[in-house]
Amino acid sequence: MKSVTLNTLAVLASLNFLESGSALEHAQQVSTADYEHKWSEAKGPKSSYQEYTQETKMKDFEKRTRPVVGVLTEPLRGDIYTQDSYGRAHELIGAVEERVASYVPKAHVQFLEQAGIRVVPVDYRLPKQEREELLKQLNGLYLPGDSHSTVTDEAYRHAFLDSMAFAEESALEKKEHFPVFLMGNSFNSYVLAKARGNSRLHSMAEQGVTHTNSRVELLVENPADTYIFNSLDRAETQAVFNTAQFFNMQTSGVRPDDLARDSYLSQIFKPIAAFSSHGISSDEHKFIAIAEGIEVPFYAFTYGLELTQFFFEDPTHTLDNFVIDHSIVARKHAQTVANIIADEARLCDNRFEQEETVYEKLIRHQKVAEVKFTWNEAQKDTKIKGDPTPKGMSYFDAYILQ
Repeated sequence: MKSVTLNTLAVLASLNFLESGSALEHAQQVSTADYEHKWSEAKGPKSSYQEYTQETKMKDFEKRTRPVVGVLTEPLRGDIYTQDSYGRAHELIGAVEERVASYVPKAHVQFLEQAGIRVVPVDYRLPKQEREELLKQLNGLYLPGDSHSTVTDEAYRHAFLDSMAFAEESALEKKEHFPVFLMGNSFNSYVLAKARGNSRLHSMAEQGVTHTNSRVELLVENPADTYIFNSLDRAETQAVFNTAQFFNMQTSGVRPDDLARDSYLSQIFKPIAAFSSHGISSDEHKFIAIAEGIEVPFYAFTYGLELTQFFFEDPTHTLDNFVIDHSIVARKHAQTVANIIADEARLCDNRFEQEETVYEKLIRHQKVAEVKFTWNEAQKDTKIKGDPTPKGMSYFDAYILQ
């Protein structure tokens, strides 16, 4: 009898511990009462691209294969520092806005590498022919969408549009699977370049959606109606799209009805998920968080997926009150997306002629520096007063290509 009582007490203690652990895990979340798990049976025929890629996906590929994904570098602005042997900011090199340099945030590289991806930088300053020769050997292209300078830098705009055209030609004409992952503001860059008529971008700051945490909610009732998430079952969907919050750095965004009204964009992208928990009731007026290509393997994630696991605010500035959700459910979402990106890349048959040359091209051989994010007149048209970057988030590590 005594042992039964002790066992009962042990179970109760375990339950209390789990409940308290859950409270700690979600300490940053005010309320999850509005979370609603949507599910219904898949419906409707798949698009021609989905039929093609479904056949492609049936072919055997080794999960342990480490695909090689290119990351398009971006024009860097801000102050750049060298790092000492302990990784601490050491010496101010200078204002990079006045220099010719490009960069990739280290957090994006770590986000990809956790899924076994080998990361090769694709310098946007390369001549077009040289850049395309490199793309032909890669298993996909990843666009960080981190720098606001991408909007004004003419060389980057050409590299961006040329790379997107390369992917479209691969899918539509050559019937080759070459996925492109548009992260952060890359989706906005594509919309600005391709939208017909009036701009399809709207201020997120006016809705309180920018530089803050947001929930990401599926707009479809079954992941099988998408390509990017069609391998998720009911339980996995609930685990991936749970109560986690994700940090959004964008000051403008696209809504589902913006895509629907645009004669070109509506044929290219389909909205998959939107930011919720901001008091916008209509799905058509929420801002798109995830979108995917209809006929071409384009996948857009407009929020900071890489921040969840690989960026930590400076606790001396935040008094240990972190803005970013680093909880288990948030990491589960980020890790799932990283693994999906790796699987998409494994479907691409591109290869380097000499496998041993891949190691030499990896981004890990580039110099790592600390960059101080500066807020200046370049943002005056965003309708945000002052520097909106949360405390402790002004510095980040980056790979620098000079």
